[in-house]
Amino acid sequence: MNIEEARQRLPLPDLMVKLGLGDHAKPKAKSPFREEKNASFGIYNTNGRWRWKDHGTGEGGDEIDFLAKLESKNNQEAMLIYADLAGMPTENNRPEPARYKLKTSTPTAFDWNKYKSAATEEFLKQLAEQRGVSVNIMQLARDNNILGACGDQPAFKSGEGAHIKCAGGGWRFEPKGTQNVPLVFGDQDSKNVYFFESQWDLLAIADAVGEDWITALWVASRGASNGKCIEAFAIGRKVYAFPQNDAAKKDGKIPSEIWMQDAISVSKNIVRVRTPSKFADANDWIKSKEANRREVIAAIKNATDPSMVGVEMHSFEELFSFVPKEDNTTLLGDRWVCQGGQLLIVGQSGVGKSSLTVQAAMFWALGMPFFGISPKRELKSLFIQAENDTGDMAEIVQGVMSYVVANAKMAQSEAVQKLTENITFARVTSQTGADFIDVVGRLLDKKGECDLVFGDPLLSYIGDDISQQSVASSFLRGQCNPIAFQRKFAWVWSHHTGKPQSDSKGRAHWNTNDFAYVGLGSSELTNWARAIAVLQTSKHEGIFKLLLAKRGKRASIVDSYGQPETEIIIKHADEGLHWEVAMMPEEPEETAKGPGRPSKINELTYAEICAFKESWVGTTGKLWKAVQTRWGICGKTFDNFEAKRVGKK
Repeated sequence: MNIEEARQRLPLPDLMVKLGLGDHAKPKAKSPFREEKNASFGIYNTNGRWRWKDHGTGEGGDEIDFLAKLESKNNQEAMLIYADLAGMPTENNRPEPARYKLKTSTPTAFDWNKYKSAATEEFLKQLAEQRGVSVNIMQLARDNNILGACGDQPAFKSGEGAHIKCAGGGWRFEPKGTQNVPLVFGDQDSKNVYFFESQWDLLAIADAVGEDWITALWVASRGASNGKCIEAFAIGRKVYAFPQNDAAKKDGKIPSEIWMQDAISVSKNIVRVRTPSKFADANDWIKSKEANRREVIAAIKNATDPSMVGVEMHSFEELFSFVPKEDNTTLLGDRWVCQGGQLLIVGQSGVGKSSLTVQAAMFWALGMPFFGISPKRELKSLFIQAENDTGDMAEIVQGVMSYVVANAKMAQSEAVQKLTENITFARVTSQTGADFIDVVGRLLDKKGECDLVFGDPLLSYIGDDISQQSVASSFLRGQCNPIAFQRKFAWVWSHHTGKPQSDSKGRAHWNTNDFAYVGLGSSELTNWARAIAVLQTSKHEGIFKLLLAKRGKRASIVDSYGQPETEIIIKHADEGLHWEVAMMPEEPEETAKGPGRPSKINELTYAEICAFKESWVGTTGKLWKAVQTRWGICGKTFDNFEAKRVGKK
């Protein structure tokens, strides 16, 4: 045999394709010899000669070395196999490996039966344990003529042949010439088809859904390059595609996304079922035991049209006849926040945004207005935060509770029952980006659908540089919006401002709308959020302004004269951790001319404070905090005035 001629006839890339391993014939791919999560295998051409390298084991070589490794043969045996595959003449009396012995032009029913009969109960039990599924699904696969065995390795039906796992970890086809065709399982008359890259993913999900597997048609393409094979099964059916969570290759391409796009290109009605990103694929998810039937069914139910998430179409007549007051997607105010919408609450670090948002969630859960912002009904909320431990959150909830109950005018037991039904708290400290969105989906699956999902704070979950528009758009529009549209809730995000300006008067000329841009990061934040509220400090200690900076009039807050109001004066309560309405201290009139700042106190104010002191029953510290809040005068200013007054006498 002329080995060089064989290499010309069948170079390594073509050899791998012929063996059904075309997906591995790349500069970087997963090893065909074993299962792995990260690609460590590759082929390359040097000086006109093809070579392969498995960086995971350090092995490598040419075409013959590849066959020897794949078939667990010595080089002499591998050379004979290679010659046969390349169409080279070989000795008639050599022992030809069973894999390449051509019995007939097409396998007979008996040919598959030998694989089927080899799949004994003990074999199926061991295979089920390896794959993390039940023996029952393996038995169903065998009995439906899609799963068999070849020695101690699994074999799957592939058209009129078999796709067999090799001892070294790769896969091969039997008999010679067998093509890679989709694996098909289930109800051929079903209007729903579940589509997978891998037969293992197919069996894992079928096992998870239980007896309902029989109501659908199941198809596995067996490879990321075969996404278009679904075309033959998509006609008249809805396709539920389960792409794997592949990592990007060096060229930036993601095999599973290419598979998904190929499937989309040939399917008129296709949706994407997402496997949590922490898992490599659906089989990995099921094997972890973190998924149960309910979660898998929910993932299928919540499948999204990959090309149309967040896209809505309306006719002219529909918009012309729309009645805003009857909009059942409204959650807060006069369509201030609606299903699928976004409320961004911005404030400096440490001012009390967490207690403010918890208080808002509790008021809205009871169907009560929060500082005049009214919910359309009792709203269910999922409150996710990262910065407070269990004790911190307990202190906030308990510190707000008495104030909520007092305003609700109901028994505490009744309030607790409603709040328990309508609010769920979760602390998420490790997931960001797409992983965080997966967690949100899983929490909603466990809790049930919500009206509002609070995220506190945004910086803990975006997972990248928020100052870059591409990062902000990817997370907010590409990840937050789809799940909100799909699950019909609105986001309520807490977010930080940047560092305080060195010029304290820099914002003196700003109006309320200008404050919509104070959030740290890209201006995409302002563009994305439907509504923005800013918790702004004032020059008076302990007094804050809650500025409704974007679409504020839609919050439907009115002043005592019935006019729209977009500025709410609030403060921390003297006792407890809640917030309450406050009055902004009036600036005292100037009582003396001349150099220096005007005095904040005069005889009338002094008399009022003295009377207030006489009736005060609390601590001295709280007394002067109350004086500061009401008159804008601190204890030192009062003492100085009193000293001067006594001196004059």
